[in-house]
Amino acid sequence: HSMIGITTVSCRLRQALTRLSGGVRKPVAQETEEGEGALFSAARLLRENRLKKPLVVIDGSAEPWRESILRSLEDNDVACSVWDRLPERPTADDGENLRLFWLGEKCDSFLVIGGARTIDAVKAAAGRAACRGRSIEGMARRCRIRAKKLPRVIAIPTIPGAGTEALSRAVVYSRQGGTIMLDDRALVPPFAVLDPALVQDVSRETLARAVMDGLCLAIEAYLSRFADETVREHSAEAVKGFLEAAEPCWNDGGTPEQRMRLLAASRMAGMAASRAGCSSCMASQRSEERRVGKECRSRW
Repeated sequence: HSMIGITTVSCRLRQALTRLSGGVRKPVAQETEEGEGALFSAARLLRENRLKKPLVVIDGSAEPWRESILRSLEDNDVACSVWDRLPERPTADDGENLRLFWLGEKCDSFLVIGGARTIDAVKAAAGRAACRGRSIEGMARRCRIRAKKLPRVIAIPTIPGAGTEALSRAVVYSRQGGTIMLDDRALVPPFAVLDPALVQDVSRETLARAVMDGLCLAIEAYLSRFADETVREHSAEAVKGFLEAAEPCWNDGGTPEQRMRLLAASRMAGMAASRAGCSSCMASQRSEERRVGKECRSRW
């Protein structure tokens, strides 16, 4: 418990330093496509931003949409490569392998369709691509990511709640099972696509876990000492969205409007946490709680 307390204090000090550093937590401009069929706007986003060859990263939750999105890119004359080999818990090595594949295929951007861990792995790989000469572990210790060198990322979440598509952090795992957290405002994907059709078949267990993560994220941002009026507005809107739409989606999958409400609430929670500097604290504190809990169980 003392270790958890030390971790909490260090997190709060980091929040304070972040807020005093002069504009680090200003809102990041993010272009968003929302609504049914928004998934297929990815090709248009690529063309409009002169991105000629994305690396499409897909996990198991997006497998039913694989052929549709690839066909959409082909129909719009967008060449791409595909990576579908990320494990359920991506490690720093997986992020490095993803970066090397991206370089080898001579891609210029990432298009990621999947859950929070998959999006985090892509953000870590993109950050690593912008910080040559450093490993992902080295970036976690201290590294300022240059936004101009960061490959563009289009994030398409398939699980509502975690808010990763709007968070300024990316969490991957070490070989030992601990967490490695990168935290930089440049990691917020410049494009997010929210399509309610993608979250229609999410299991109840996954939905409950993701919504609880989103609620914790929004509440922590709201209660932060460094929250401003914008953070509180985003947090309140996120909590309201989760409370109104979670139960119908749990019961029978909900309507497209209710699923869209969950996705929007998730993004709002991520925006609030990033602006308040809370996203980094949750990852490190949960890692410490798991470690201490495991140690206590082994002693018992």
